[in-house]
Parts: sequence; structure tokens; C-alpha cells
Amino acid sequence: MYIVSTDADGQYNPAEIPGLLAPILAGEADFVSGSRTRGSEETKDPVRKLGVRVFALSISLLTRQRVTDPSFGLRAMRAEVTGAVSLRQPQYQSAELLIGVITHGYKYAERPATIHKRKVGQSKKGHNALYGLAFAKVIGGTWWRERRRRSRR
Repeated sequence: MYIVSTDADGQYNPAEIPGLLAPILAGEADFVSGSRTRGSEETKDPVRKLGVRVFALSISLLTRQRVTDPSFGLRAMRAEVTGAVSLRQPQYQSAELLIGVITHGYKYAERPATIHKRKVGQSKKGHNALYGLAFAKVIGGTWWRERRRRSRR
């Protein structure tokens, strides 16, 4: 059984779902995320673009797994992943889920994907340094929690 999740703001193309599922169906991955840095993005916010790259590098260094887009809202996974990875954050679960998947030893892959301009609503995350600090706190806190979990085994 497989799960595909996406944000409901119209930024992601459902036609890209088969490409996300392909590595899972082939047994090459347990969790696949789209990546705007490997694909394309219609948004031109330079701060957000820089943040995606900085946080991708941070997660890559912490987990020793190459990540190019830590907050893409279209992903596919084996259903078993949801039972193994604990989500505790009220916001920014994409990074928490990603770090949990990698630290639990699941096979992770990315596929090129597109992020379109938001069709409805507005971001709850904001566009300033406070967003970056909150996202960094989730990354650091999740990595630390998972590191402690692994050391107790």
C-alpha cells in the first residue's frame, strides 16, 4: 500500500504523481519527494529560494543523505513509513518527516517536480527571518530527537 500527500493550495501538479511512485513500485525507494531544485518553480522569491538551498544543505550534512528540497509539498511513500516516523511539530512537518524517514533507514529518493504559483490562500509560514528560524528549529530539534532515539537502541 502506498500514500501520496500534497498541499491543497494548487501549487503541485497531480500529473507528477506517477513519477514519484515509480521508484517505490520498482523497489528503489520507500519515500520519494518532489524537488523544485531538480525541476522548476514559478515563484521568484529569492529569500525562499535561498532558504530551500540552505536548509537542504543543512539536512544533507546532518543526515549524510543528499537532499535538494526539504519542504516540497508533493511526496509518495510506502504506507509503513507513517507508522514508524513520529510527527510532533504543529508546522513544518515536511522537514520532520524527511529527517525521520532518513534516520529510520528508509530508502529516500527525489524526482524533479514543479512548484506553481499558489492558486488559493496564502502561506502560513511567512516570508521573513522568523520563518527561517522556526524551520531551522524544527530541523535541529527533529535531528536531535532522532539521534537520541537511535543511540538508545
